[in-house]
Amino acid sequence: MVLFGSISGFQFVWNMADLFMGAMAITNLISIMLLAGIAIKVLKDYTRQRKEGKDPMFQPHTIIGLKNVEAKEKKIDTQHINCVIYLFLE
Repeated sequence: MVLFGSISGFQFVWNMADLFMGAMAITNLISIMLLAGIAIKVLKDYTRQRKEGKDPMFQPHTIIGLKNVEAKEKKIDTQHINCVIYLFLE
């Protein structure tokens, strides 16, 4: 690939880079749209646990629509999550 880029014209290489960057962006946008529903459900479960005064734990069986997930019982780093939620909601 590097050899091809070194012998090709500048405009052609730049156009190909734009094409592949666009293809990656489209792939990522599709993935984000497909995962958004699950991410929102997980966030709601987290905030529900916080409101109940619990130390939030990710429990896949409580999320409707989440399939084929294996997770260890592990506490969530609440300081990091609170910072992310604050930035997301701001």
